[in-house]
Amino acid sequence: MRALTTIPIASQSVVSQADVGRSLAADPVALGVIGGLSIGFVAAAVFAVVGFIVSASVSARERVTEFALLRALGLSSRQLSVWLSLENAVLAVVSLVAGTLLGLLLAWLVLPFITVTQGATTPYPPVDVEVPWGLVAILVGAGTLALGATVVSLAWLLPRIGLADVLRMSED
Repeated sequence: MRALTTIPIASQSVVSQADVGRSLAADPVALGVIGGLSIGFVAAAVFAVVGFIVSASVSARERVTEFALLRALGLSSRQLSVWLSLENAVLAVVSLVAGTLLGLLLAWLVLPFITVTQGATTPYPPVDVEVPWGLVAILVGAGTLALGATVVSLAWLLPRIGLADVLRMSED
């Protein structure tokens, strides 16, 4: 750096890439964008888990007659539970994979273009998208736990369905 301030270059100021990186790491605008996106990420994950639980519960409640009919035809409660588990697992896996891939795609396509410095200029060095894989793993684990809790509660409720009562009610 000293060579840049002397002749023949004689620059009045020299800023290193490390200095720019440190200033951007403490930039409140950049930190605000990161904070906002992180809050949105966590909120979306919470809504997805709650939505999954509600969807599975409503689906099971609406299909009580179907479950009772299948049990009357000889399907055991265990087989019905496995069937529901697989159905919900496929839904959860497809949702988790598609959501993660879509989020990564949007991060790589959008973040470099919306990130600016306090002077409303494009930052240098350019934005490098870093994925918090630990947080992603925690959220995938939370989704898996939600799936497990939903399946366990449905498996606990299925044997308690009164076959005769449900089938008799569906005739009306």
